Amino acid sequence: MITIENILEKNQIKSIKDLIDYEVENYLCKEVPLYQSYNNMHIKYKDIQLLSFLFNTMLKETEIATNEKLNIAESWFNICKEDSKFEFHNHKEKYITCVYFLENCEENGPLFKINNSCLQLLCKDNSLAIFDPEIMHSIPEWKGKNRYTVAMDFVKKEV
Repeated sequence: MITIENILEKNQIKSIKDLIDYEVENYLCKEVPLYQSYNNMHIKYKDIQLLSFLFNTMLKETEIATNEKLNIAESWFNICKEDSKFEFHNHKEKYITCVYFLENCEENGPLFKINNSCLQLLCKDNSLAIFDPEIMHSIPEWKGKNRYTVAMDFVKKEV
């Protein structure tokens, strides 16, 4: 697992948080746990400069970490609210996963099941975590403040 800190400026974080709120309030994906967007945010918002910058940064940092050329397979927004319910899952068909921890993620990072143990990644706001998508993982329970993340799955770029 790799983490990278200080991805965006404070004003950029606020703008992305506002956009996530808008997306989840108006276009909530009903096939996944509350409150998650559809998984095509890198396509839907490709012309929004700030989000395009974030998506490209996530891609570039993940390519550096894996030493592979990658394509974004899916990307989505998550908000963990008081009534959110998440379960452990994995992303078996993907090569690598990257999560950007936007807000209220300090001491509230993802949970991982490894060798029958549950471990929590202690991450900082405004950081990325890159991890193996086959590891069972989950979003932790709500801890008094809404938690915002942007997630991406990648596949290897075909040569």
